[in-house]
Amino acid sequence: MFNWFKKKQVKVEKIFFVNIEIPEVLSPVGDRSEIEDLIEDFLQKNNLGDIDGGGTFYSKEGIPISSDITIVLHELNLEHYKQVANFIKENVKLPKGSILKAERDNYYSDEELKDFDDIELS
Repeated sequence: MFNWFKKKQVKVEKIFFVNIEIPEVLSPVGDRSEIEDLIEDFLQKNNLGDIDGGGTFYSKEGIPISSDITIVLHELNLEHYKQVANFIKENVKLPKGSILKAERDNYYSDEELKDFDDIELS
């Protein structure tokens, strides 16, 4: 009769995060924003995802030590992951030692991500 006590079903949208880990500090306004724009353009043209942001990591002493760029892929798809890595390798100049790494978060289990190895980008 009344639906007052019915639980509302909420659809949880899984999103797949990957990070570009860069072993050098990149200027957020110059270098990193140019890289983010280039990758974002590729992601959107191919309907693969978006750039979620980026950051700088600091040592305990407050010294900047590395950077990262976070990408959100629309789906958990190994081919899309490799496609992004190949685009970056061929079109983006990154410091030696930069890698693409799948994010282990609350949405996906290690079992679901077992095929997503770190990919060296430089």
